[in-house]
Order: sequence, then structure tokens, then C-alpha cells
Amino acid sequence: MKNYVVSDLHFFHANIIRYSALPFNSVEELNQEWLNMLDCVEQDDIVWYLGDLTLARKTSKALNTLLSSLKGQKILIKGNHDLLLDNAYSNCKFLVWKKLFHILDFEMGDLYRFIMCHYPPDSQEYNRLVADEILAEWMQKEEERASVKTYWLHGHTHTRQIQAPHANAINVCIDFRYKKQMPIFCIEDFLRNLPPLRGTYT
Repeated sequence: MKNYVVSDLHFFHANIIRYSALPFNSVEELNQEWLNMLDCVEQDDIVWYLGDLTLARKTSKALNTLLSSLKGQKILIKGNHDLLLDNAYSNCKFLVWKKLFHILDFEMGDLYRFIMCHYPPDSQEYNRLVADEILAEWMQKEEERASVKTYWLHGHTHTRQIQAPHANAINVCIDFRYKKQMPIFCIEDFLRNLPPLRGTYT
């Protein structure tokens, strides 16, 4: 079993092709390319979707079919463009997270901590919506057991890099990773490729 993290798929959203300067001629091409990138997921994997699955304000047969076809245990942490009612996602076998973030502890030799949120650190939306809650929960976890390193997994910025001061922030937007010729983010694969960090605390 693996944990994948991805965001901003914007299924059936034609304008995202222009906004992110993607080489697709239609939403059908966009949808298919994202499905191809998600084809690595096995049925017992967990996939954390960090918001903006689609801009749709109401469901359709095509959208339901597509979302239902996605493999794995699907968890949605909402972004600013997830406008459907929660049951529209749950009917497609998504678990809709109650909070706008999740802090996941992951042990692979050492304890690593992953903050997962649609919004990058220090963005206006982050400061307005979740900053205090995330900090309080992170500090409580650190008091219980300090992590070797904390990483921030985010969407929202699409093909733009996060600002340089946030070296531990990782853009998991699918269009960003597509343009960088990277697969969707996998926590286990990421940790396996890290140099040893034992004894170095954030």
C-alpha cells in the first residue's frame, strides 16, 4: 500500500488548459492525461486529493463516471473550487475530510510529518482560513513526539513554484508535476530517496 498526494485536477475545466499553458486541445485530452498519471494507483493505495477536483457546481453523468473510476481509497481535502455538496463526492466513493488540512505522521526509520492542505504556507487563503489551527495541531504533535522533518504538501499554485523561503513546501498540483515530467507525489517513494536526517529536527 502506498500514499499518493495530488491536487488541482480541474476535471472538465477548459480554462485551466490556457491558465497553465498545457498542450491539450480539449478537456477530454486533459482528463485522459490526468487519468494516465493516476494509473499508477492500486486499489489498496490511499490517494489524498488536496482540492480542486473540478469546478463543476452540479454533477453530471460524465463527471460521476470519471470520479467513480478513480482507483484507491480516495480522500478529499477541499480547496477553493470544490463547490459540489459533500454527498456528490461521497457518492463517487470519496471520503470528504472535515477539516481543510490534515497532518500525517509517517515513520520510515525516523518520524516525518506531512502537513497536507490545498493552500501553500503564507498564502492569503492559508493565513485567513487555517493558519492558527494548523500551527496549534502541529505544535501539539511536536510536544508528543518531535519529528525529524516536517514537509508541507500543497496545491493551489498550479505551475508556479512555491516561494524560495519555504524549502520544505512541495507543490503536488498535477499540472505542475506534468510540466516537470514528474509522477504524482508518493510519500513512500519520496522518503526512500531522502538522505539520512537522523538527529536533525525542525
